[in-house]
Amino acid sequence: MSTTRQVNSQSAAPLRWRTVDLITTVMIGVVFGVIFIGWGSLTNLTSPLFLALPPLSGLLGGFWWLPAVVAALVIRRPGAALLVELVADRVGCTMTTVSRRLKAAGVPARKPGGGTPRTTWRSCGCAARV
Repeated sequence: MSTTRQVNSQSAAPLRWRTVDLITTVMIGVVFGVIFIGWGSLTNLTSPLFLALPPLSGLLGGFWWLPAVVAALVIRRPGAALLVELVADRVGCTMTTVSRRLKAAGVPARKPGGGTPRTTWRSCGCAARV
């Protein structure tokens, strides 16, 4: 006598990553990476306020953990929180570094006639270093 087993699609492969999981993970990381740039500026501005009570600076420091919590709740795959934090960190650091190097190289924010300036990686000093 043969028995057929029905497999629930939700529990069939809980550890397997689908394409939509990866795309969602990276998009959450990119969004939080951009937010990290502004949050870093806010943290730098308000850091003198926390000199009197240093433990209160933890209120601003807790924001850096938010992408991991969001990813763990939304994606529910092993390693999703770590991947989101890594992507957010790389996006935030890369965008901050490139913008600082563009400013240091004297690249204007806009062309005099309007539009955005045309830059290359070499003009901002971000050529690949081996």
